[in-house]
Amino acid sequence: MISLTLIIVIFTAIISYNGFNDRAMQSKFLMHPASVNEFGQWYRFITSGFLHGDMMHLGINMFVLWQFGEPLEEYFMAQFGDLTGRIYFVILYFGAIIAGSVPPFIKHKNNQYYSALGASGGVAGILFANIFISPWSWLGLFLVIPMPYIVFGVLYVFYESYMGKKGNTKIAHDAHLAGAAFGYIAVIAFMYIYSPEAVSFYFEKLMAGPQSSPF
Repeated sequence: MISLTLIIVIFTAIISYNGFNDRAMQSKFLMHPASVNEFGQWYRFITSGFLHGDMMHLGINMFVLWQFGEPLEEYFMAQFGDLTGRIYFVILYFGAIIAGSVPPFIKHKNNQYYSALGASGGVAGILFANIFISPWSWLGLFLVIPMPYIVFGVLYVFYESYMGKKGNTKIAHDAHLAGAAFGYIAVIAFMYIYSPEAVSFYFEKLMAGPQSSPF
């Protein structure tokens, strides 16, 4: 059975590609805080996550979503059951996209010249949910540098915070941080609903440190 992750990747790729060739459509559905504020176009909080600026932007986001989304979706289904697991996965991904749009909306709701697009908030949410579940699993940073998930997560937060304060990068770093925070908190909430003891187990796993070597 095709995964929800792959379905999201396919639909996002198709819609993003159409947006490359139809700028009017892209403009109608990207995140434009002033239009949300003035005309109540709240759908932009979701639709902006299906659009990307170029092929590289799309490719990176969809590769990371596929790489980390499928194992997370499988984990949710195994942990919570097929239906509930898929519902939680959808809530986490799209909730992180919405959360990622909140900081730009607050900061730029009166700025007619600001707009944003991309699934980065949702992807960050998926990534940080994986970090909570498997903090000491090994990640190949840039495909060559072995690094535990939790170490990557800390570096990610520091980098996004620094670049956000620096400014002038044309990237919504605060959106990445908001999506990441939502994903991390959401998976804890799902775990707590399932079993409060499960949350304690994962925090104990975090405090235990790495149990294996990447080599």
